[in-house]
Amino acid sequence: MIALATSLLLSSSSAIPVGVSPRLELVCTIFRLAECSEYANAPKYPYVERVDAHFGKFKSHTTVQFVEQLRSKYSIGFDRVASFAAHIHPTKWEWRIKPSELPGSLHRGFPPEVAQEFLKKVETFAKDTRADEFYLREKSFFKAVEQRFSELLAQKPYRKWIEGVFGSQKSNTFQAIPGLLIGGSNYGMSVRMPKGNTFICPMIGVWQVDKEGMPVFDQSDSGTVVHEFCHVFTNPLIDAHLRAFGETGDQLYEARKNIFYPQAYGSGRIILYETMVRVGTIMAARELDTPANAAIAEEEEHRRGFLWAGELATLLQRLRKENPGKTLGAFMPQVVEFMNKVPSTMEARLAALPKILKTTPASGATVKADVQELVIEFSEPMDTARRGTSGLPLGQWPDGTAKGKWSEDGKTLRFPLKLVPGQKYEVTVGDLWNPSYRSTKTGLPLEPVPIKFTVEGSK
Repeated sequence: MIALATSLLLSSSSAIPVGVSPRLELVCTIFRLAECSEYANAPKYPYVERVDAHFGKFKSHTTVQFVEQLRSKYSIGFDRVASFAAHIHPTKWEWRIKPSELPGSLHRGFPPEVAQEFLKKVETFAKDTRADEFYLREKSFFKAVEQRFSELLAQKPYRKWIEGVFGSQKSNTFQAIPGLLIGGSNYGMSVRMPKGNTFICPMIGVWQVDKEGMPVFDQSDSGTVVHEFCHVFTNPLIDAHLRAFGETGDQLYEARKNIFYPQAYGSGRIILYETMVRVGTIMAARELDTPANAAIAEEEEHRRGFLWAGELATLLQRLRKENPGKTLGAFMPQVVEFMNKVPSTMEARLAALPKILKTTPASGATVKADVQELVIEFSEPMDTARRGTSGLPLGQWPDGTAKGKWSEDGKTLRFPLKLVPGQKYEVTVGDLWNPSYRSTKTGLPLEPVPIKFTVEGSK
């Protein structure tokens, strides 16, 4: 009965097809062989081991060597690589579109003439490595991955929701692509096809696997699909109104650079892009999921630095309710008005976040080896069920097995220490990437705070 229900969902017109892309896998493999960090961070699981075993002996291939030129001269990496792969025809070594159409579709950071040269080299690499034979052997594995991801996406009418928010375009083609070698990265890709058709193909990275070595997809992945699909629609809306936003994006980036930079967000325009897709993710969670999961989605966007995303989502939901049938693009003047006021509210928003008032030992201190406790004092009561303290490479986290003990009022956390003379320690309290310490009063997250100290003496 369950299998039948899943089958019916998968056959629904609102379902999002899932397909592994051998073209993406091959291009990722080339960048992996070139030791490009963003394409070498996939978890170590059987598929990755098979990739390394088959292609590893080709690290010195001219195509792999060419990547160094792509990196140094054109800064090709991350989503530029994904965009290149999305544009390759799935069965022929040519583009999905005419070469003359590449400038209007391929990532603007990948010069079309360079992409043309690289495509020829990728074809040579594929032939020299017998890549087709490898992917043919992986066909059953790919099908199993697709089935897992499809079952997750079939649980909610994501495509219907996307088309309701942004407008239904029958000429658009949807496909979610599991990126088996891109680790925790995700890319909202699309190809502008002839006659107004757009091939919309978000690439979702695999960052966790089960005991059988199979990729695991969970609720966060379905939210990521919505996030990456939204990019295709919201980025052009931001571009069309960029002048009206004035300096807002740059002001927000400067105000939150310590949070945005570690996420590889490097400009005000990107912050505006990311604001809109995170607003879309919150809206989708509120309208398609449980209140608990919607709250988690909103908390995640706030934790990533977008403290205004929940409010903007509420505004857009109200406007949609008051104006049935209108798509999000009709409300961009209101979005611009809202966003242009946010910089003036940043001081108050940041003041509302929970903070660490004091640590003992203090960060930067040199301490005696007999210090037995790290004490962290917060500005307000915290959710004592939350964790989020981790050690970093400067040194071993003192007694990392300890979970810490909270005071009754939830404002003080104590960790037992067992220090090594001469050792340097660094810990981070708070977590940018996962649910962590938060205020019980406001629900707002503690932003990551590094604490460093050195122990007297020698090892």
